[in-house]
Amino acid sequence: GVMVMACLVLTAALAIPGATTDGECAAEDAPPAVVRRGAQVERQNATRSAFLHAWRSYATYAWGQDEVNPVSRLAVSSFGMGLTLVDSLDTMHLMGLSEEFAAAVAWVRTRLRFGEQEEINVFEVTIRVLGGLLSAYELSGERSVLDAADELGQRLVFAFDSPTGLPYGTVGLKSRKRYNPTWSRGASTVAEVATLQVEFRALSRHTRKPVYEAVAQRVMAHLREMSRPSALPRGLYPTMISPVSGEFASSDLTLGARADSAYEYLLKQWLMSSRTDSRVAQMYTESVAAITAHLVREGGLARCANCTYIGRWNFRTKRYEDKMDHLVCFVP
Repeated sequence: GVMVMACLVLTAALAIPGATTDGECAAEDAPPAVVRRGAQVERQNATRSAFLHAWRSYATYAWGQDEVNPVSRLAVSSFGMGLTLVDSLDTMHLMGLSEEFAAAVAWVRTRLRFGEQEEINVFEVTIRVLGGLLSAYELSGERSVLDAADELGQRLVFAFDSPTGLPYGTVGLKSRKRYNPTWSRGASTVAEVATLQVEFRALSRHTRKPVYEAVAQRVMAHLREMSRPSALPRGLYPTMISPVSGEFASSDLTLGARADSAYEYLLKQWLMSSRTDSRVAQMYTESVAAITAHLVREGGLARCANCTYIGRWNFRTKRYEDKMDHLVCFVP
């Protein structure tokens, strides 16, 4: 389920070479790590100490707020959902920080409420707040955390109320408005519509409420069955798509911003199905083949020491840009 993503992040963090334990992040500040076979205890302690350094600053200066500015030490409210706290729940549980985890869960149970927030991005709230709550529940079994996830899911599901079932990118929980920003000309990004499925499907499984998985699967059915421009290779998804017409609203193809996680979630959905969903497996296979054929380039020895990169391509004009932003780096 959702917990897998948190485990991958933590595993990667524990393997960071050259981790230090000086200053306020010294290992002795953290409780001793639970030793596992093959564990690199020094790195575990350094990672947990670094986390605790950041967590204690947040708890001191911005408890219950979304973020803390590390320079001014002022709280920042952007989502109005205790973003840092919720997004840290699974990490604290995995690190064995039981006191910190319990305090954060108590805040979720007594203080976290949904319904007044406006102008929130459905994608960001889903992957960070809904995903954070679900991961914490899967790890701990804390029912109050699942109840919060269920409440949030109920509040968000109206975003999918469009002629095509594709969600709008921005909603107001109090006003019940759903829309996309003016710069997008009414379109959602393809990442916004196709990076909700893991969380909404997990929510259905834990609550036994089929509505969440139903709205997520309707999006995938649309992407499989929609009419595609003849020049657009199968397996590639332009950055923008209209929730009203259901058609792509852009010719730009990239594995960077506005599209990146849509491809990532194809694989995750297949894994979440215990590798049985042949439909999403085919979508992923087609995407990998099309990415290799149309977006992957090699720079050559003289240019970049034989580097391989993934650029941007306009499937209508056939113009290729040697541009690879940092978000594309998830691909390898």
